[in-house]
Amino acid sequence: MGDRWGMKRNTLTRTAAVTATTALIAGAAVAVAETPSTASPIAKTAKSVTVVEGDTAIVTLTLKKPAKHRTKVNWKTLNGTAKAGSDYTKVKKGRLIFQRGETEKVVAVTTLDDTVVEPSEYFYVKFSAGHVLKVKNPKVKVTITDNDAASSSPSVTTSPSASTSPSGAPAS
Repeated sequence: MGDRWGMKRNTLTRTAAVTATTALIAGAAVAVAETPSTASPIAKTAKSVTVVEGDTAIVTLTLKKPAKHRTKVNWKTLNGTAKAGSDYTKVKKGRLIFQRGETEKVVAVTTLDDTVVEPSEYFYVKFSAGHVLKVKNPKVKVTITDNDAASSSPSVTTSPSASTSPSGAPAS
C-alpha cells in the first residue's frame, strides 16, 4: 500500500508536477522534491522606473531564457504616494502571456496630467507568477516627476501718485 508520496516498498512514482528521488537513510525511504524539468526560466525587471507626469510608464519583464511553453504572469498596480485615479490609471488585474520562445513583455501604465505643482510621487507595478516562474524584483517602483512649473508671485511696483511730493508728503 502506498502513502501520499507515492511510495510503495521503498520505491517512488513520478508525478507530472514533481520529480522525486529517493535516499535510503536508516532503512527508510525519503522523498526529495526537485524542480520540474519543464520549469520556466527566471524573469527580471528593473527595480525602478521614472516617468514624466502625463506620459506612459513602461515596465519591461524579461525572461533569462526563452519560454519553453506558454507562461502567464499576472500584474497589478499598487498605490504609493501617487494615488490611482488622480495620478495614474489603476490596473487591478493585468496579465502577460509569454508564448514559447518569447523572452520579453511590456506593461504600460498611463500617468495622469494635472496642473498642480507637487513633488515627485510613486506607485508600484507588482508581478506574480505563482510557482511557475520566479520574478526577480517583483515589485517595481514607478516614480512620476511633476511637469508643472511653479509660478512666481507677480511683482508689484508703485510709483508716487500725483498727490504726493517726492518725499512722500502730501503735495500742496
